[in-house]
Amino acid sequence: MGHLLPSSLPFIANACLSLLLFIVLNISASGVGEKILRLIPNLITTPFETWLLGTSLGWGVISYGVFFLGLMHILTPTYILIWAICIILAGFKEGAALMYPISRAGIKFAQALWKDKKYIWIALSIMFIATWGLSLMMSLTPPWDYDGLMYHLEGPRRFLSHGMIYIILEIWGSNTPAIGEMMFTVGLAFGCDVFPKIVHWFFGILFSTSAYCIGKRLFNRKTGFMAFFILSAVHFLPFLASWAYIDLIWSTYDILSILALLIWLEHPEKNKAWLIICGVFLGLALGSKYLALTSLATLGILLALCLHKQPRLLVQSSVTLGSIALFIACPWYLKNLIMTGNPVYPLLFGGKGFPTEDWELLETYLHSFGAGRSFVDLLLLPINLYGRNELFVTFKGSIDIPSVLFPIAIFHPLFHRKNHLSRVIYLIIGMRVLFWFFTTQQTRFLYPVFPLLSILTAQTLQSTAKVFTRKVARVLSISLIIGQYVGTILYILIFLATSLKPWNLWFSKEETTDFLVRVMPIYEMFQTINTQVPENQKVLMLWDGRGYYCPERCLVDTEHTYWVKLGRNLQWDFERIVRFLKGKNVQYLLVGLESLNFSLHHDTKDIHQTAASYLFNIFLPRCGAVIQSNEVATLYRLTCEPLFMWPLLK
Repeated sequence: MGHLLPSSLPFIANACLSLLLFIVLNISASGVGEKILRLIPNLITTPFETWLLGTSLGWGVISYGVFFLGLMHILTPTYILIWAICIILAGFKEGAALMYPISRAGIKFAQALWKDKKYIWIALSIMFIATWGLSLMMSLTPPWDYDGLMYHLEGPRRFLSHGMIYIILEIWGSNTPAIGEMMFTVGLAFGCDVFPKIVHWFFGILFSTSAYCIGKRLFNRKTGFMAFFILSAVHFLPFLASWAYIDLIWSTYDILSILALLIWLEHPEKNKAWLIICGVFLGLALGSKYLALTSLATLGILLALCLHKQPRLLVQSSVTLGSIALFIACPWYLKNLIMTGNPVYPLLFGGKGFPTEDWELLETYLHSFGAGRSFVDLLLLPINLYGRNELFVTFKGSIDIPSVLFPIAIFHPLFHRKNHLSRVIYLIIGMRVLFWFFTTQQTRFLYPVFPLLSILTAQTLQSTAKVFTRKVARVLSISLIIGQYVGTILYILIFLATSLKPWNLWFSKEETTDFLVRVMPIYEMFQTINTQVPENQKVLMLWDGRGYYCPERCLVDTEHTYWVKLGRNLQWDFERIVRFLKGKNVQYLLVGLESLNFSLHHDTKDIHQTAASYLFNIFLPRCGAVIQSNEVATLYRLTCEPLFMWPLLK
């Protein structure tokens, strides 16, 4: 484990280097992506579409390069630097040239708005800049988000430590398709763990921009702008974008594949290039998250329904789309098949180091979200997503709901029922929601349909001019969007002022460790463990998997079921459990109370309740001494010794 540990750089150096590295690589990614797009014959795009598609594609190229370095066992800072230099040489000049016409067009557009006194659109633009500027402020902090510390950062950190991609048995999330995590690895290789947060923030911008491109390309410019503002003001989106997650990377690739397919379906014979684009971005989505398998199913069904009267075209397009997507995605699935025996490890039937019973526990957790899966629950889903949103979320549940404007889209068929393209969009949304409904009902996994819902909402608001006067319709539409922005901005400002306070870091009024203790109180325990626990002793984390800041001594519990499985396997026998822990050299237990409460909230079969009752009522009173405690976690030292020290037979 010779790699730099987390937060090895002073924060200012960390943030500045992360920003610089991101800017240079982002410009280069745009250029590389543009070069690839030129290879596709008869592809006609606007400069803005070229930037959106090219930048997203270029980051995919960066990611795959890092991935293959890992497969070749040369995943080191030196080789990553060489790869980064290759990307810069290949694309920086073209990327910088691409930025010029886009910047110039943006300036001209802003001047035209001011000249024509379109102050409402200027106000919306300012609110967008304010919202996403505040989101960037949240990004420019050390990593503190849960999933990032559990596997989005910890997985790449371990890969770098070993110099290769391998199966991390105790962190199942690190073994899934990981295009996003490979992007993060570039920054982590140089000790820049703010870099992943900036990358995810930028993909939030790309994701919001996709709504504009779809609306403008398929309908009109006004629809595109309104959809963009509606989507970018969704109040949880700027929070999610500021974390080291990969949801907006996957969602961006997903929605771009849908954009390409919709353009192709308009004129299948004329727009063949867009079918290739669809396959490319579908492959990138499949390489980012397993949930993109529902995208593959959705687009396959959509092709069958739209082209059922043209069987020859259906077969040709299906083969083209499927072969491109699977070719791009297959390295991740082949890696898992070769290393674990399961291409979708650990889903469906587990695999190496992940027995079937472990998958069953994980499946129980994944299906614990939502208000139910009956037909009535499906009908009540729009109400429950807003009124009972805590059932659909993993973090910050008070604000993780779809846009408050999306329900307006229910009235879209009243104005556009004869529009064929609108019916296709209904179909895509319906299929994606159904797949989501019967898998894991987490709100953030619905994000790929949000741009489409934004477009339907924008069109519905525009169509109110048929009911009211044009002026009333315009005032109503803009007022609703501004209201959503105001709510989002106020919430972020309150969070920044009362909780995060990043300026204390920026102006050196607070050390990184003090910041982390304040925003993530369990970090207190990590400090104690890293400084006071002997190197040869281990700390078993229970119901908490955030091992990023405790890399040497902590044994993580990313599935939140370690104590459940331990108790079941050893039949809740106190003596056998003690011997097992001592055999693993575990001298301390770190119990994540916050995560335990979350697990109990989703404990549909009382498995966590049983395990927690045994831990707190039987095991710890006999064997645990409190070393440190706060509102989110407690650190215990094991005080008992087993009566017999022979190895435990499994």
